[in-house]
This record gives sequence, structure tokens and C-alpha cells, in this order.
Amino acid sequence: AIGIGVILYYFFAFGPIGSLSWEKITAVFLLACTLQAVMGIVDSLTGWNLWHDTSWRLGIPRAVATLANPGVLGAFVGMGVVLALALLVWGGPERLRALALATIALGLPAVFLTYTRAPIVATIAGVVLVLASRSQTRLIALGSLLLAVALLIGSWGRISESALYQERAANTSNIQARVLIQDWSLQLAAERPLFGWGFGSFDR
Repeated sequence: AIGIGVILYYFFAFGPIGSLSWEKITAVFLLACTLQAVMGIVDSLTGWNLWHDTSWRLGIPRAVATLANPGVLGAFVGMGVVLALALLVWGGPERLRALALATIALGLPAVFLTYTRAPIVATIAGVVLVLASRSQTRLIALGSLLLAVALLIGSWGRISESALYQERAANTSNIQARVLIQDWSLQLAAERPLFGWGFGSFDR
């Protein structure tokens, strides 16, 4: 996968089609994020995706589109949403604005439909930071944040009793497993800090 990426980069950067500009790279990235968002929404609503990956349909169905898991989908589309918003906030090229709007409109629900905490929180944080980065949009950022907090407080009873909250947001078993892995990793690193334990030896 890395080799193909390197070859494609040099072909597009120095090949017969002309040099790459930041606008072209941004347009391709936003288009890829928008397509993944559309496929993620379709996956969440219908259970169909291109690779027929049904491993994320158990319990609360989570969108995966064509990527490895819901976390990867949320992170990828979330980056697109934040970049698209930055283009709009900081007056990016006119020809990219329609694509940026589409990325935001489709990307936000797609990130939520992954039901994965880290990408959702990271996307919200990125959106707030981008809005706060320019004086003209700081009031929008503050208003959006206050509105979100008010809605969360007002509907917390229904949210906390929902199956989605109980299974995804309030589920701490996977966090406990990650803390255990983290503690073991630090302990193993302390025992062999210079040369480690060898490739692929963590499970053993």
C-alpha cells in the first residue's frame, strides 16, 4: 500500500498531467471524505457496504463504509469536516466552497453514525477551534458551544437512558482493557528500554 502511494504521488507530481497544487490535493481529499461519508450513511441506514463487512452490525450498528473500522472512518471523515470548515472560515478558493459545504453537510452525520467516541469528540473540538481561530466567527463558535451544552443538559435524561448511550458512551469495559494494555506496554518498555522485545512479540 505504501509503495503504490509513493508511485502515484510521483506520477501525479511530476508526470504528464502537470504538477500537484495544494488546491488539487485538498479537492481530492474532500471528495474522498464526502464519498466515504455518503457510503457511511448508506451503511448505517441499510447495512450495505462495498466490502459486505457485517462485523460492525452486532448490537448498535456502526458505519464503516470501505475502511477498516468505524474509528478509522470517523477519524478520516472528521479530518475532512475540519479542513472543509477551515476553507470556508478563512476564505478558501471559490471553486472549493461547494465541495467543502457538501463535506460538512454529509460528514457530520457520518462521523456521528460511527458511534465512536474519539472521532466524534475530536471533530467537535476541531470545529470549535477553527471557528474560534478567526474573530468574525468566534461568536458563532461560542453560541454553538452554549447551544450544544444547553441541549445536552436539557435532554440528558432521555440520552442517558437510551440503548445507544448505555452500549457506546457509558461502556467502560473497552477503556479498561486499553488501560491494561497501556500499563503492560509501559512495564515492558521499562524492562527493555533500548532494544525492546522484538517485532510481533507483544501478544507473547
